[in-house]
Amino acid sequence: MSTHTDYTPDEWEALKRAPVSIGLAVAYASNSGSIGTAREEGALWKAFERPGDEAQGTPLVMAVIASITDAPPAVAAVDSNDYLAQAIAACASVRDVLATKAEANEAERYKTWLVSIGERIASVSKEGGFLGIGGKRVSDAEVAVINQITSVLYQSPASEREVTTFTSAPSTFTPDSSSEVF
Repeated sequence: MSTHTDYTPDEWEALKRAPVSIGLAVAYASNSGSIGTAREEGALWKAFERPGDEAQGTPLVMAVIASITDAPPAVAAVDSNDYLAQAIAACASVRDVLATKAEANEAERYKTWLVSIGERIASVSKEGGFLGIGGKRVSDAEVAVINQITSVLYQSPASEREVTTFTSAPSTFTPDSSSEVF
């Protein structure tokens, strides 16, 4: 298992930036209204306070969570496209860092945790509808962001790819009506 000391400061910052960038990209993927967006942002920080089963028993994930809560990474964006671009870049960096520094099982659990953050945030508030009536639990835009993030995380590392050869991602995200809501 890798530890904080196995990573350069830039690599560690990338590991910290990815979960925050993913959460913000999903939260701003579609218009949830001011209350819905606030709930989604709150769910991001709750994901660090109460990480799911994906994080349990994964020292790297727990160390990153502790580091985020001590000193959150800077994520500056002007609009939702900026959040998505930052999340994609952060996921590509993390994918490459994990390929060289982490054990395969540890890398897999970290990636699974990252995807689960997006899924948790997407399921927090309904998109569309009026005053909470109607609408969808997870919007098509949120599903698209989660699927893009998953694709980047499971793409071959830059050191192993020629141009843009994708490996198969484990699956695409499909909203589950029984998802946990904060």
